[in-house]
Amino acid sequence: MNRMPLRVRQLSECFRDKSLDPCSVAEQSIAAIDRLKPLNAFIRVASAKARQQAEQARERYRKGRPKGVLDGVTVAVKDNFCTKELHTTCASRMLENFIPTYNATVVERLEQSGAVLMGKTNLDQFGMGSGCVDSIFGPTRNSWSEDLTDDRFRIAGGSSGGSAVAVAAELGDALSSLKGIRVGIPQQYHCVGLDKEVLETWTIVADMMQTAGATVSSVSMPNTASSIFVYSILNQCEVSSNMARYDGIEYGHRSKEDASTEQLYAKTRAEGFNDVVKNRILAGNFFLLRRNYEKYFQKALKVRRLISDDFVRAFREVDVLLAPTTLSDAPLFKDFIRNNNRDQCAVQDFCTQPANMAGIPALSVPIRLSSRRLPLSLQLMGNSFSEKFLLSVGGWIEKEVNFLACYQ
Repeated sequence: MNRMPLRVRQLSECFRDKSLDPCSVAEQSIAAIDRLKPLNAFIRVASAKARQQAEQARERYRKGRPKGVLDGVTVAVKDNFCTKELHTTCASRMLENFIPTYNATVVERLEQSGAVLMGKTNLDQFGMGSGCVDSIFGPTRNSWSEDLTDDRFRIAGGSSGGSAVAVAAELGDALSSLKGIRVGIPQQYHCVGLDKEVLETWTIVADMMQTAGATVSSVSMPNTASSIFVYSILNQCEVSSNMARYDGIEYGHRSKEDASTEQLYAKTRAEGFNDVVKNRILAGNFFLLRRNYEKYFQKALKVRRLISDDFVRAFREVDVLLAPTTLSDAPLFKDFIRNNNRDQCAVQDFCTQPANMAGIPALSVPIRLSSRRLPLSLQLMGNSFSEKFLLSVGGWIEKEVNFLACYQ
């Protein structure tokens, strides 16, 4: 990939001093997207819109009135965020031809800040998956794959695999020292199935942080293993409610078999959703039945509180948690699809779901390459509203490991 390894603020400064131009950066991004088509990262490229926004940004810089640090910076948006007058499909047949009349809040704020929208990236259908393989537009291929042909490529991870492959962003300002920072190592993340290379990477970074002045200690998160089960119940309950809007009446896919309202609903959903989405709708409705509501839904909410309490207690003792992102490097597509979506999520999301259930910020940092020359990453988890601190610690690790040197 022809990368431009500039932080957003540095890129903005280059626009201000005229050493770079928003239009040339946009053109370079369009060319890069075209070269990377075999990876299937983008569902749709908004070349015309990007060129128009880049030209407007260039004019603002010429007049000395940029909107801010994001003005002229190229961005890609996952295709489950609505974009005005640009298809938003959720990688599903149900919304294959849907063109929103409004922007999602995050997209609106990006445009108000002058960001240049390059296009929409691939995902598992409606964001339900962990490999970016369940899209009507086909799977996204990991750019680290040894072989991109047939089913011998590596998965990109999910559900945001398209975004992961399309964007390699450098965020936050790095700390100069970790002195005084308390780092927690969650015991329960050292689990069955953890690859020895991932464990070794985890140990290396923990030692590195301790050498730099941080205090590293073990913490217990006893309810970690329950997060996947809690997620499976709560997510499917939300899906069953949320997907009720897709009935073929107001927008989205509409079946041609419409002899009755019930038939229209049934055929529209049968044609528009893949098996993963349909299974989650059925399971969610089962969990929400009156006889099951307390047994499943309410109990899942109680366990979710226990998971959250684990983090509350941990952050009384430490400032940040260091753990693996995944249990191994990227598996081959042909190996990944041997198991169903539910089983793969239980494995691939084991380390990342607890933060989601607790509602805390987390980020993943690439550390080094495995023996198969594939990236190995660790994640940092912080207390609520600690994003700035978390990005700073992540920036320090990024600087120290110098991951870019692994493949440049």
